[in-house]
Amino acid sequence: MPLDPYASCPCGSGKKLKFCCSDLISEMEKVERMLEGGQSAACLEYVKSLRTNQPDRASLLGLQAMLEAQLDRLGDAQATLATFLEKHPGNRIALAESAMVTARTEGGRAAIAPLQRALDTIDQDMPVRVYEAIGAVGQALLAQGEVFAARPHLLLQANIGGSGDTRAMQFLLRLNSEPSIPLLLKDDPLLDECDQDAPWSKPFAEATEDAMRGAWAAAEKKFAALLDVSGQSPKVWRNLALVRGWLADSEGAVEALRKLATLDVPLDDAVEAEALAQLLDRRVQADPIDIVRLTYPVRNIEALETALAADPKVNRIQMDPAVYAQANEPPPRAFYWLLDRPLPETGVDIASDAIPHVVGRMFFFGRQTDREARLEIVTNRNDRFEAVQADLCRIGGDALGPVEDETVVDKTTATAEALGWSWRMPDDTPPEHRKALVAGQREHVILNVWPTLSLPALGGSTPAEAAKDESQWPKVLASIFLMEMSADEGVDEIDFNQLRTKLGLPTADPIDPTGIDVERLPLARLARLQADKLADDVLATAYRRAAMAGARSAIRNLTSEVVSRPSLDDRVDKAEAYGILAELEADSDQTLELIEKARQSDLAASRSPARWLLAELALRIERGDLSEAQQLITEIRAKHFQEEGVAQGLLQILQAAGVVGPDGMPVGPPPEDPSGIVVPGGASGASGEIWTPDAERSGK
Repeated sequence: MPLDPYASCPCGSGKKLKFCCSDLISEMEKVERMLEGGQSAACLEYVKSLRTNQPDRASLLGLQAMLEAQLDRLGDAQATLATFLEKHPGNRIALAESAMVTARTEGGRAAIAPLQRALDTIDQDMPVRVYEAIGAVGQALLAQGEVFAARPHLLLQANIGGSGDTRAMQFLLRLNSEPSIPLLLKDDPLLDECDQDAPWSKPFAEATEDAMRGAWAAAEKKFAALLDVSGQSPKVWRNLALVRGWLADSEGAVEALRKLATLDVPLDDAVEAEALAQLLDRRVQADPIDIVRLTYPVRNIEALETALAADPKVNRIQMDPAVYAQANEPPPRAFYWLLDRPLPETGVDIASDAIPHVVGRMFFFGRQTDREARLEIVTNRNDRFEAVQADLCRIGGDALGPVEDETVVDKTTATAEALGWSWRMPDDTPPEHRKALVAGQREHVILNVWPTLSLPALGGSTPAEAAKDESQWPKVLASIFLMEMSADEGVDEIDFNQLRTKLGLPTADPIDPTGIDVERLPLARLARLQADKLADDVLATAYRRAAMAGARSAIRNLTSEVVSRPSLDDRVDKAEAYGILAELEADSDQTLELIEKARQSDLAASRSPARWLLAELALRIERGDLSEAQQLITEIRAKHFQEEGVAQGLLQILQAAGVVGPDGMPVGPPPEDPSGIVVPGGASGASGEIWTPDAERSGK
């Protein structure tokens, strides 16, 4: 296809092709045909031959560097780019290619500088290679865990690409659906606007304009220059914090955020600024606790199996060995939990202090061709570490040899360990009693244990100590806020205002939306909105924001109002809304009612209700409602089996329940479900932790 002579010249001059490198149009068309034909290596040799007579031609240097990078000849690409930048300093294409190669060789943080230099040269037309570099740097930042810096890069690319290129938007949607990412890092914070009558409004507007087009390094310098002339304006500090964070300058962003939290700003703003600072602050390091794997040689397999089976503090569990199989090595022959006390005979009316904790997970390997039998235990190196080893030596006796290997496999923190727990309840513990025990333990941990912990974010003070100093309130409230955002990923509701009240701190109260621009309201505050006071269009927008970010408390708050308004029937998918509420509902009877409402909504809209029949089937099987489950299977097969995705969805549900195998054929009874282990989220086998910033940094 002929090149458009009025397109931007690929040399990076900013001129139109017709008025710049028009003498190379035929050569560039040949390059394009070769690339379309997948002849990258041949194309590279062709471009090199063109450089024989024009070694310093910018367009040819850019093509050569691009092709070398595509062929994974990164060293060659770096050499070509060094020549490119030497001959054409500040060339936007050279800088963009350099950013992409640097992102691959050194990571996203190192690639930000050349990308910013390229973006600083662009006013309107965005060269394709600079556009590609924005996304490449964003993805590299994401791979490094720099979520706060990655998001604006991807958002910038998504806004430029629009509907013609949805790659960046797909990344953003996946980010939003990731529950391990704190809600604060899923927000798209808007820059503050300056008062028009401020004497420094013009340079503020110029800095904002730079930031809006992605020239964040230029904006950072301009905002920093405004600090003194603006009288330390909170708006300047906030915008400075944002652009520094977008540049992955965590230290600078933390400095600005903490300064903002001390200024004359609303308490919510101060708390959220401090919370974001705690998320970004790499200087706050907690004392890590090693999670170690101890390996013991087994001298007598039969004797050890007998001892493990007989000891009341050992609990054998049935698990699929293939899950733990490693390459060129057979899986364990048995799995056990080591408990801190014997498992009670019954869980009926059991008290929380009588429930054993899992203190180690054991893997029993038989003899291998090149290795003797061994027992591995994974446990934390904490104050129970020696007791765990002593218990294992007591149980194994002469059947076990001394530890032959000790390997650190992960790390946790004292804070994370204190806030998490792994219970092994007796199998006959009634579900409702189990749920009540979990809720009670969670409340105890949050109200009574957490306030006594020494927190790095509070300079080593405990929340109870720091709360006595009003100047420390934003820090304590920020720590509570982050914990609250973490708990928001669970189903059970926790009223963190009880904790605030106990510590003598201000509570997070409902927000009257009157006079508030709800579209600029941070995601974290949507849960507090008085939804019944929102106009239909504002409610629908807030609901969609919350749903896209997976903000569970906000979704619960807004969706309940959405489904109650007939005026939104044509603007919101009510079936989807009922389905969201069903996912968040802890009571299974209420969940079934919501699924039925979703089904009726789809039927009223002349849509297939198959997705809700499948959802109900999964829940019925989980509850043990076998008669109702069989009726649903019959209905699905009779009325909806030919619909797209239904047969696959039914098969997945039956496979998950252990009813059929991967081939779709019936199998025997499912293996024992180790559902006696209970953690704060109520999920079997989960980590049992409440998220904390120091836990994330320590590798948990």
